[in-house]
Amino acid sequence: MIPAAAAALWTAASLIYDRRTFETDPLEALHNYIPCKILMFIAVFAFAGFLMKAVLDRASLSRRVLIFAILYFVPMILVLVYKIPEGFLSNDESLIFAEASRLADYTWFYYITTWYYIVSMMLFPSWTGPIIIKVIIQCLTAGYALARLQRFMEGSRKALLLYAAFILPPILAYTTSAHRIPIYIFLYVLFMYVLFMDRLENAPLTWLKALPMLFLMAVLTQWRTEGIYLAVFGPAMMIVCYPGVYRENRVRNIVRLLALSFLIQYIVAIPQYGLIPSRMEDKAANRMLPFYAYTVTNMYRNGLDTDDPANISSLDKIDRYLNVDTIAAINDHLGDINYEDALILYYQGYDGRRTDADDGDYMAFVEGSKELMQHNPDVLMRTKWGSFDYAATVYDPVLGFGLLSFVISLVKTVAYNLYAPMILLIAFFVYSLVKLKERAWTSVFYVLLSLCLLSHFAIVFILAPASYFKYYFPVYYTTYFFAILLTILRSERKLPVK
Repeated sequence: MIPAAAAALWTAASLIYDRRTFETDPLEALHNYIPCKILMFIAVFAFAGFLMKAVLDRASLSRRVLIFAILYFVPMILVLVYKIPEGFLSNDESLIFAEASRLADYTWFYYITTWYYIVSMMLFPSWTGPIIIKVIIQCLTAGYALARLQRFMEGSRKALLLYAAFILPPILAYTTSAHRIPIYIFLYVLFMYVLFMDRLENAPLTWLKALPMLFLMAVLTQWRTEGIYLAVFGPAMMIVCYPGVYRENRVRNIVRLLALSFLIQYIVAIPQYGLIPSRMEDKAANRMLPFYAYTVTNMYRNGLDTDDPANISSLDKIDRYLNVDTIAAINDHLGDINYEDALILYYQGYDGRRTDADDGDYMAFVEGSKELMQHNPDVLMRTKWGSFDYAATVYDPVLGFGLLSFVISLVKTVAYNLYAPMILLIAFFVYSLVKLKERAWTSVFYVLLSLCLLSHFAIVFILAPASYFKYYFPVYYTTYFFAILLTILRSERKLPVK
């Protein structure tokens, strides 16, 4: 009763202050307002229930989660004091925040991002709302990870070493960022961690566990385009981690799980595509503008033969929407800085879009871009590798500004390097494949986890419309998280052999 009452009171209060929080009358945007208000109620209900159990039941996991979350939050206060003035209203976030303030969707991003902002501002009527919710998610994930591990390790203090995964420099740097990826990574790790720990503890798959896990899986699948592989690997990992699914009534249970997974994926997709998806190819082409513009622009610097007759035909189509002379000019002017983003679409003095282009010109541009990539796979691969390398080595050691500056630059160089986790991941994948012959469920889980992360990397590698470290953040963080986790468990001999 208390959680329901708390949720009802907070929701009722928000109906009053929402009119000041949002620029648009909620009655004019009910398609976003109503579902977000329902999600707000569920969030408050769940959090109040968690707090109530943590306070009243001293032996509960919830109590340990809260304690470890608070212990993590204490040093985080220093990070917040230092970082909060920077806020999060930069680049994409400022545009998303502006649209969320009007209870509207932003064209280039999945609706989940907008709903996250709207619900956050319903809970905390301020521009800091999305940051506050992000910090809560981060602290609770840390608290849950530590509490669950310490319980499994029977109180061993070695479990505290898992805190290391939550104080990695990039994690601290993105603490006050309400960008969708720094939020996504904690949900991603949480999903994988729950599966892994449930299998270690032989926890059964109940309806109370299956539904939230499948909804979380659907969110991870759809919130980021590169998460699409989870539609396949997610259910497979659940089958591996919950033996009850396949030990009794195997066919029936697996069919039920797959059907429920498909249904929830469909439900989560409805706000974006409607009950009956239509014109999805056109919508996808429209949202892919940054990718095409970015890739074509950077192919110019990576050996594209502009005199090849086949390329000339493709470039003529591209030129109907994006001026190829401007593409050449921005490459001459900025060079590899073009890897940073689709600068050809907005950089002052070098916006290559033709103002008189229509929908037909845009579709010709899309067709020409596809042809250019298909005709020049070697150039495309050089371009994509250059883009990854630009993100993988974002920092270099800096000399000549004192010892402290050098040490800080060295830490950043190591912490933000993407080659190290990728090498670790590939080695882990090969090792897991070799270990499959031992028929241990852990090896199967490791292979599936590795395939998830390698798929994530491959999709980002090919489709990224910019060269950002954070695009590879889920792969980076999950790799390091499980490396630390498995090291701790192995030191205590807590991993099963078969």
